[in-house]
Amino acid sequence: MNDYKNNYPSILVHGFAGWGEEDGMSKYFNYWGMFGSRRLIPHLRGEGYEVYYPSLGPFCSAWDRACEIYAYIFGGTVDYGKVHSQKYNHKRFGRHYDGVLKDLGKTEAHKKVNLYGHSFGGPTVKAFVDLMNNGWQEEIDGTDPEDLSPLFKGGMSHLIHTAVTLSGVNNGTILDQCFNDKSMHIVEKVILKGTSLLGYSEYNWFFDLGQQQFDLGHYPEENHHGETHPQSKEDFEKGFQRYASSKMDRSNWEMDIIWCKWMNDRQGVAKDVYYFAERTNNGHPVEDGTYRSNTHNPITFFTGNIIGKKQPVRDTGYEYGPEWYPNDGYVPVIGQSAPLNQPAIEAGPNTEFKPGIWYNMPVRNGDHIMWNGMSRNKWEFFAIFDKMFERARMLPDAEDVL
Repeated sequence: MNDYKNNYPSILVHGFAGWGEEDGMSKYFNYWGMFGSRRLIPHLRGEGYEVYYPSLGPFCSAWDRACEIYAYIFGGTVDYGKVHSQKYNHKRFGRHYDGVLKDLGKTEAHKKVNLYGHSFGGPTVKAFVDLMNNGWQEEIDGTDPEDLSPLFKGGMSHLIHTAVTLSGVNNGTILDQCFNDKSMHIVEKVILKGTSLLGYSEYNWFFDLGQQQFDLGHYPEENHHGETHPQSKEDFEKGFQRYASSKMDRSNWEMDIIWCKWMNDRQGVAKDVYYFAERTNNGHPVEDGTYRSNTHNPITFFTGNIIGKKQPVRDTGYEYGPEWYPNDGYVPVIGQSAPLNQPAIEAGPNTEFKPGIWYNMPVRNGDHIMWNGMSRNKWEFFAIFDKMFERARMLPDAEDVL
């Protein structure tokens, strides 16, 4: 019989351009398992796990998404921070959440929570844990104490049991440098124009692009009467210019190796949290020393081959070489690994896990969308998560081993 230490709830955090349970798309294409019987959430709940999968801003920064996780857990209106919102030229407050774990830390069943972040969900989880642990001094200094969100005060890392990144963009990806700023500006404008066209619309509930803090679009719950009218061209242009001016508060920039290093240098490790970096590789070396993708799946094949031989166009702050070539189609294996400035151990089958340190888990043979259930059969896909969730149940509370 397994010696389970707990059965704490878990939150699965989607990546860039992803969606969650509040999006109508989830009813038809679930981010975690996509189709029919392959859906992961019903499986995990059927195994006795309490699981949540929030809808966060699919193109928002890690900071904004971390603030959304806090409101999602505890309930209330999202507070992006007085200083942060002024610095990046967007509204301070966002949507309202009812709170799925309002009693977190107050009951034995909900004493702690496990966090799993896929792709850009990795930096999101890292940002959230760091804020829960350290808070943010700029917000403390620039906000009236009575007006300061508890998230920015820190001192709450004891509420987190494990932080797991799934092919997380922890150290960045060279793929972000393959597209120049002008082309990304055009792509972003086209995507966000969709937000404004949805406006107040019955379709806005299907996939919320989550840029309301920049005055782009409306929250789905604001459409009370089924009216349909797009945002005006003038209001859209104003909102997009606010968005475009906040370059370092956008997810596409934050997956760059340079930004990830900058952020990692400012984040620490909480001594009472277990950290795991789950990694995948879907390529093989060729004669010239570069890497070539193993798959013919167009979703990851072309990008995998680009990463496997691309050199950075800007100084990354690292000695960039062949160790950055192995990748899962979107993110180099080294990019998925523990933050390069933080203590880490290469885990093996007999590793004894301890809190306050990162564990680089053995690299799996798979691509970036494996975590979405798209390149594994159902039972292989479920087994990967079963093992991770069981690992969390086997780990004692950090305070019991420190």
